[in-house]
Amino acid sequence: MMWWVSLIQRAAKYSITIIWWIFRFSTWPLYRFFSFAVRIGSIGPSGNTVSVGLINQGATCFLNTLLQTWFLTPEVKQSIYKLNSNVAFVHELQSLFNKLESKEEKYVRTNELTMSLQLNVFKQLDIEEFFRNLINKLNAEVGQGDNILKLYQITMVQSMKCSVCEEPVTEDCFFLDLPLSILSPDSSSEIKSLEESLKMFLEAVTLDYDNAPYCDTCNKKTKTKTRYYFKQLPQLLTFQLKRFGIASNGKHYQKIHPQISIPLTLQFNKSMDNANEWCFKPTTAKKETYELFAIWHHVGEYESGHYYAEIKCGNCWYIFNDKKINKKKENSFRSKTAYLIMYRRESSENQDNDSQNCPLISGADAGYR
Repeated sequence: MMWWVSLIQRAAKYSITIIWWIFRFSTWPLYRFFSFAVRIGSIGPSGNTVSVGLINQGATCFLNTLLQTWFLTPEVKQSIYKLNSNVAFVHELQSLFNKLESKEEKYVRTNELTMSLQLNVFKQLDIEEFFRNLINKLNAEVGQGDNILKLYQITMVQSMKCSVCEEPVTEDCFFLDLPLSILSPDSSSEIKSLEESLKMFLEAVTLDYDNAPYCDTCNKKTKTKTRYYFKQLPQLLTFQLKRFGIASNGKHYQKIHPQISIPLTLQFNKSMDNANEWCFKPTTAKKETYELFAIWHHVGEYESGHYYAEIKCGNCWYIFNDKKINKKKENSFRSKTAYLIMYRRESSENQDNDSQNCPLISGADAGYR
């Protein structure tokens, strides 16, 4: 009787194995179909996803950081889509935005754009310099119509007053990003916050001795008091933290790493004494409020390292690091790596196409940090 038991056991064993393999392979196409359906459902035309990743060609993290920010800035994206130009890099920029919009690919390549811009993809560029050059290039190629220069351009006034004749002189100055020091004037201490640095930038300074300017009225160099103030505020207000400077030995450049706190909002008020001046201090006059929107980080040292972006989408913050897009867990903004910081007019929030809730993340590298 024992051989019958053995036969039954073998039959049961092989039957279970066969049934398992049949189940696995017969349901695999169904599983794949439902997985694909779920993915398509999450990245479809509802536009409920943030973006998709960008492939780093070698040292193009600076380009990827800028592109993700422009794509997720409604005013900039709309301006770029409106451009009517046959210039190659403009066409490639619009084409790349269409690919990011469609979200048909897990990652998007930037090869055509880098070729049209004649970029060496193995040479990392300073992102602030590239940002300014690309905006100016757009402005030069397509004219003053629907380009993004007007969205970023800050109009400042340099006011100078000679201590001898007391004749005031003013000159308009234009910035795409305002350079802010993160060290005290004598480099003896670190500045703790962006507000403190901005107030220092706007303070009056006395120019004397070797720094004294030439006074046309006095026909000589004179001790002069000078200061900057905001004349016209842009839609997108950008600050550059001056993390690169000459080393103490004066022989080479170095990066400095002070931690600085970044406020979620900035408020400017019209001066009670000068109708053309926006003050960074409370007054009872008209005000403009800006909301923190994006931070460009540089990790590493001078002439090396890596760039990535933190960008606000809806009510949440996301980290865009080439192919990876991660949701930021905590909205704390104290950083040793923040390099460029961008704010949007608070009133522009109504123009946002993003949901007020946190959008979903598209792509296999979606995750949390």
